[in-house]
Amino acid sequence: MRKILIVDDEPAVLHLLRVTFDRAGYAVRLAPNADEAKAALEGEDFDVVISDVKMPGTNGYELVQWIARNHPATRTLLMSGFDTECSKYPGSSDYRKIAKPFVPKDIVAAVDDVLRS
Repeated sequence: MRKILIVDDEPAVLHLLRVTFDRAGYAVRLAPNADEAKAALEGEDFDVVISDVKMPGTNGYELVQWIARNHPATRTLLMSGFDTECSKYPGSSDYRKIAKPFVPKDIVAAVDDVLRS
């Protein structure tokens, strides 16, 4: 079973994604912010991390950069309804992104694609 960590500061989004990925056969863990995501990553391995871009504190770009340095085998995918910070991060176009709002089957397909690549 594939393990996924979902990071978002919106409880409704976390709930929707938990249900979506549970139904798709993933083992799901949730984190409401980047600090809790980092703690989860230090305690267990995940196949993929989905993170919102805009969150209080450490944002999604900073989190995926940390993951790339500390857990390079973990795949990442960013989601954003509005990404005003994109130009601040060198190589930000290299990150896989999905737009919010999203259709649940599309985000599952995007994760499946990330895991195949």
